[in-house]
Amino acid sequence: FLEARAQANTDALARLLARPGTVPTATVGQFLNWFESSPALGVAERTRIGYCNAFRLVLLKAGQPGDNMPTGDVLTKDTVFAYLEAVHIVAAGGTQTAAARVRRSAASILNQAKAVLSLLTVEHAQRAGLMLPPLAEFLGAVKIARKELAKGSAREDFRAPDDAVIAATLAAWRAHENPNVIAAIWLALSCGLRCGEIAQARWEWIAERNNAPLLDAAGARVKNGTGTLRVRPLDPFWSEGLARLTSGTGMILTGESPTAAANTFRAVSDLMRAAGWRTQKATHALRALAGSYVAKQFGIYEAQVWLRHASVTTTEQSYTSLLRGDTFRPMPVSWSSKLSSNNVLTESPA
Repeated sequence: FLEARAQANTDALARLLARPGTVPTATVGQFLNWFESSPALGVAERTRIGYCNAFRLVLLKAGQPGDNMPTGDVLTKDTVFAYLEAVHIVAAGGTQTAAARVRRSAASILNQAKAVLSLLTVEHAQRAGLMLPPLAEFLGAVKIARKELAKGSAREDFRAPDDAVIAATLAAWRAHENPNVIAAIWLALSCGLRCGEIAQARWEWIAERNNAPLLDAAGARVKNGTGTLRVRPLDPFWSEGLARLTSGTGMILTGESPTAAANTFRAVSDLMRAAGWRTQKATHALRALAGSYVAKQFGIYEAQVWLRHASVTTTEQSYTSLLRGDTFRPMPVSWSSKLSSNNVLTESPA
């Protein structure tokens, strides 16, 4: 398949070269379609698709939509600055807090879009017969734009929600009917999983050790690159969420990936903001909440291990904000010791 695609792109470039006055560069569609279908780049498929979607979004906001446009026409400083201007217009229409959130999101999207133009990617693209224009101008403008977007967009501290917000969040979770939303919040609260880990979670990860449940994944794409994810679930969240879900085989989040995951996290964010959360990364805040419960109940070092942090300093600085609030009364938590009868376990890990 890849050889056929490379040959098709080579033929297309030959036709472009045969036409006088044209720029011999691949179109946006040719390049992004190749990028999405190139596992040799060492980037997960879901991540490649996310990068391409971000790239297309930058072009769309810059007023240069369409996969048929030559990359030589769009990979310029003008495109980046047009995107920056569009972001400023949107940010100007909201409050200071909303504007900062718009700029942070725009910087993140721009950074993801830039990721499709790494040196490794460009080298592989050229080997596949895809000509790209010089990238110094575009990448230099991206660097300038990211600095500009960082102004007034300092990282938002994780602020402890009060008891009412936490109660409203749990009530909304318990009343929700979408299995994906139930599962995403369940995995964040009971196992402290990150969004990327939730998106790839499988029913086969549920195992048992010492007569207690364990989330045990081999070959998972985790942040530390070890490919290992082993977490003791936390009650009452584990037992409560597990009892509401019907287990099976394969992915826990149902639907076409990665669309299902993106839609799920958007729904979780909406639920949390309606309950009163004001953090930038709403779903990730549930991991912080769960980590705070562990730290309060079992100690900071236990929380470090549970959250899979390389250093306890990270846990202290970023995941114990909830412990500082006078209004925070932690829910009694414990390590889960039971499984719902409607779930079938995999073999116990060694």
